[in-house]
Amino acid sequence: MIRFGLPLALLLGSCSPSSHKHVAPGQIIVAGDITFTTREGNSIDVSVVRKSGEQQATGAAVLHGMTVEEARTSALVGVAKGRAWLSLATTLSDAPAAYAAAMQGIAELGVEYRNVKKGGKYIVDDTGQTILLARMNAEKGDHVRAVSAVVTVLRERLELYRRVFSGSVE
Repeated sequence: MIRFGLPLALLLGSCSPSSHKHVAPGQIIVAGDITFTTREGNSIDVSVVRKSGEQQATGAAVLHGMTVEEARTSALVGVAKGRAWLSLATTLSDAPAAYAAAMQGIAELGVEYRNVKKGGKYIVDDTGQTILLARMNAEKGDHVRAVSAVVTVLRERLELYRRVFSGSVE
């Protein structure tokens, strides 16, 4: 005799339409420096403003498959933060400030992609060595080279998030 019991009930519950995560379009939620806007298609637009001196930039991302409450604590919000810092790092004319912006972008983006298996394997990320070398260049006063390196790392890590969390963030 095969017994299905609770596991089958859980399986059926997770497939029921009522358990899918839906957001009502048109809501605007401001949480500190982050704005969440729900839209059609069960998506949430996230925008973040970051400042460096007199300049500011807005980073954006679109999240899918989560409620606003989940979005507020999601590591994927880091994509919008990273994009804002990337925008600043690539437009600031002061190399030390651009370096600081790119490093802050890397820090706020995070490395959650390392904890997800794709195709049965974890992502191999060798950008840490590049960051170390960039830090050494900055300490020697070569901020132009340091900026170039960390901006490249930030772009690569943003792309990793897009690939690893495909369908959840764009």
